[in-house]
Amino acid sequence: MKIRAVDATRPGSCHDAFVLNLSSVSTYYSEAYFYGSRNSLLLADSACALQPYVLVPYKSAAFGTMQHKFNITHSSARNVVERTIGNLKSRYRSLQVCLFYSPSEVVKIVNVCCALTNICKHYNVPVANEDELVPISNEEVEDTDQLQDNITGVKIRDNIARTLM
Repeated sequence: MKIRAVDATRPGSCHDAFVLNLSSVSTYYSEAYFYGSRNSLLLADSACALQPYVLVPYKSAAFGTMQHKFNITHSSARNVVERTIGNLKSRYRSLQVCLFYSPSEVVKIVNVCCALTNICKHYNVPVANEDELVPISNEEVEDTDQLQDNITGVKIRDNIARTLM
């Protein structure tokens, strides 16, 4: 799944409904619905309020009913999001622990990790197993900065590095 929106400005202890209500994504979908768009919906958990553009599961759906079937399908779709977050944390293990940086730096780190995850997904780069990771020293890293072919790559990498400073 491609990560399309990220809001890392609030700590993980904040409730999802609170974050959603304050997000630009919610504003975007609300305005789109107001102006006639009916082709996009947000999937949310039952703690969020049902809105024309936010789908939440039914509460207390009886087994075998239409509502129960909807909840199963809804849960399966939301599971994709949970797996994507799990893959993100597997690829960038530092996201599993407390990052000792300023909040603005943490936002940048999370955003860059999400962007890199999308790039890895696009190019089918698998998440490495921890056993496969081999530490390398700086002497072993090829100096690609001087290669003419890599000027664009160097600029992109340098821009990302600057955002982490």
